[in-house]
Parts: sequence; structure tokens; C-alpha cells
Amino acid sequence: MSFQIVFMAQALVCIASYFLFFRENEAPRILKLLVVVAYLTVPLTIIVTGIASAIYVSDLMLPVLIIYLVKNNTEVSRILNDKYVVSIFFLLIVLPIITGLCLSIIGDYTILSLDSAIWFYRNLNLVIVLIVGMSTKMDQKQTGGFLEINLYFGVVLSIAGLVSYFTPFKLAIFESIRLGQQGSEILSYQEFGYGFLGLFRGSTGQWFVLLILMAIGGYSFISRGYKKVAWILILSGTGVILLSYSRIALIGLATGLLIIGMIALKGKRKIVMVIVIAAIALWFYLEPQLVENRYSFIEPGSIQTLFEQGEVRIRGWEESIEYLEDNGQNVALGIGPANTELSYKITGLYGPHNEYINAIFTSGIFELLLLFFVLWQMIMRLYQKGRNSDKRTKQLFWGFIAIVVANIVIGITQAHLLHDYATYTFGFYLFLIYGAIMGSCDSDWSSNGIE
Repeated sequence: MSFQIVFMAQALVCIASYFLFFRENEAPRILKLLVVVAYLTVPLTIIVTGIASAIYVSDLMLPVLIIYLVKNNTEVSRILNDKYVVSIFFLLIVLPIITGLCLSIIGDYTILSLDSAIWFYRNLNLVIVLIVGMSTKMDQKQTGGFLEINLYFGVVLSIAGLVSYFTPFKLAIFESIRLGQQGSEILSYQEFGYGFLGLFRGSTGQWFVLLILMAIGGYSFISRGYKKVAWILILSGTGVILLSYSRIALIGLATGLLIIGMIALKGKRKIVMVIVIAAIALWFYLEPQLVENRYSFIEPGSIQTLFEQGEVRIRGWEESIEYLEDNGQNVALGIGPANTELSYKITGLYGPHNEYINAIFTSGIFELLLLFFVLWQMIMRLYQKGRNSDKRTKQLFWGFIAIVVANIVIGITQAHLLHDYATYTFGFYLFLIYGAIMGSCDSDWSSNGIE
């Protein structure tokens, strides 16, 4: 099945769903539009070679978003002075430009390459998406509507994944395009362990971790009819994570559930929850053969292969750190944004596969420090919003904190805020969610309950 046909079918489902179910939804119109765009994950075309230079629908949204901000300039002016937004802008745009120019001057890198231009364009797109999300300042009813549209499309996406994994209709579009094909050749683990539509395997797990935590944290904010949708998403999304073989997504999901459980459960139940999650994780790690024997659909040896590939990642981290130790100038300036050729030469992988090492690779040690500062600001602002709120609101914002922390954990092997390559597909969606939830921190919810 060609990816053009898949994209047309996906677009038809998304657009039809919007007009049938969500035109009267409480969420702000601009956020509903961006959710639909985020779920059009299949690349439109390839402009050079390889998936890194694919055009996505989200790439085309920048002019639309800028027009929206110009029309809503009063609220935007306030947001542009927000310390969090300023930090994000320096993280993704200003600091990389400064270090890239310095590297260009000393001759180790050129900031004028096409790869760098695409990288900066997409980063600007992500910053603008974040600002648009924050500008909406959703109240409680709008937040409930926003959760509902995300949960609905999450179920639709999970169904596409299950169809890809269990039927002859293989939707491994990312892998197919990556090889310059239009077929549906399965690249690894035969029947399982790949992405689908425009999602890379790692992005698949990260996407559904976010949705599952959103469903649990926001459960009391959605209407009665969508509570069933939330349960379907939790079950189907967990299945997709398992079938994608995304190891770090499982760890991220467990971390997020622990955080939500710390407020939802009391006393001994918290201890039981921690023990159960730790026992399952330990069993999965120490006895992969038992897991494979228990679930017949898992290809023999594939879990062990995942752990062996994990060791390759760790060696890549070691190579990255050794390179930085031997090249002090790169600790200060990095090796340049989108400098994939040198990164591969150093690590033997596509980048360090660790966001925190990659931050130094991109723009030096100050990029890493700024990344930590941005993450700290997010968590503290969400915590302050939920701390003195009622039980339902507290659970929602702890769910938002769980999303942030789970993605921080996933950053050990995937990208979180510094998106590139396969994870850019998820990046647009993540920045949209972050913008929406950070904007909610500025809303007055005191007299806006949900019936």
C-alpha cells in the first residue's frame, strides 16, 4: 500500500471525524485544528533524501500560526514576555544560532546547510505552536473538550497501529520511506517492533505514553460518554506500546503512573503500586525468555535482541562522552545543529540517542543547562497550579506533571524538547500539548466547573 493512499485515507478520517464529532466541542478552534494536523502523521513527500527532509502537514502550518498570533496580538504580547517562553526560544533558536555561527567561523561546521535550515525552520514552528497553545488559556470546560478530542484521535491512531500489527495491511510508512520505498516491507522483528503511519518505533511509544497519562490524569474532566473512550485508549495504547517494542516508553509509562499514583492512592496502596511496577520491570529484564514463552505472538529472541541493542546505545553514549572529553571546544559550542554526519562518525548511531548528551552535541554545555532550566520551570508551574486546588484539578495537573516527567525519562534514549529526525513527528504534537497545559496554568478556574 503506497504512502500516498495511506495519507489520503488518514486525512479523510481525521477531517470527517472533526466535522462529525468536534465542530461544537468546547476546546478553542485553533487547538482543534492543530490536533487534527498533528494526527496527519504521514509525510507528504521527500524533498532531498531520507526521512529527515520529509515534508509533513505540520511543516506547512507556520504561516497560519503567525497570522493567528498577529490577530491575537494582545495576549501574545504578554506571552512573549513570559520567562518560560523566552527560555524555550533561547533553547531552540538563539543559542543554536550563536554556537552555529561560532563553529562556522572556526571552520568546523557550516550553519548555511540545507539540513540546518530545515532544523531551524522546524524549531521555529515548534516555538510558535507552543505560544499559540499558551495563548488560549483554556478554562475547565475547554480543557475537558481538549482532552476529549485528543483521546478520540488517540483511539483512532491506536486502531491503525493494531491493524498494522495484526493484519496484512502493513502501515510501516516511516520505515518504507526511509528506504526510499513505497511498499510495506517489514524491517525488523518480522511482525512487530516497527512504527506505523509517519511514526518511528520510538515515537510510537512516546506518543501513547503521553495519551495514556492524559487519559488517567484528566479522567474526571471528560464527559461521561468519553470515559469509555479513555478506557479503550488506555488498553489499546498500552498494547501498541508493547507491540512496538519501545523499551524506554515502558519505563516512561511506569514513571508517569508512579507520579499519578502518588496522589491518587493513599497509604499502603502507594507501596503496593511501587512494588508491583518494579517487580514487572525486573521480571521483564531478568527473564526475557519467560516473557517470550508466555506471549506466543512475540518472535523468539526479539526481546533479547532489544537488550543487546540497548548495549549498543550505551556504547554510543560512551563514545559521545569520550569525544567531548577529548575536544573541550565542543563541550562549549557543540558540533552544530543537524550535524548528523559527524555525529554518526562519533557514535556509530544517528546521534547520541540521549537528549542530554545531544543537547551538548547541538550547542554545548549551556544548551544542556538551559534545557534543565526549562524543564524545571514547567514542573514547578504545573505543581503550583495544582497544589492548592481541589482534588479533581490536582489530579489533572499531577497528570500533566507525569507527562513531563515521563518524557524527561524517555529523553534518556529519545528526544523530548530537542527534536530531530524521526521524533520530529511527535515534536509538533508534544509542543502543542505543552503549550495548552502551560496556558491552563494562567487561567482562573475558580468558577468554571464541569457538570
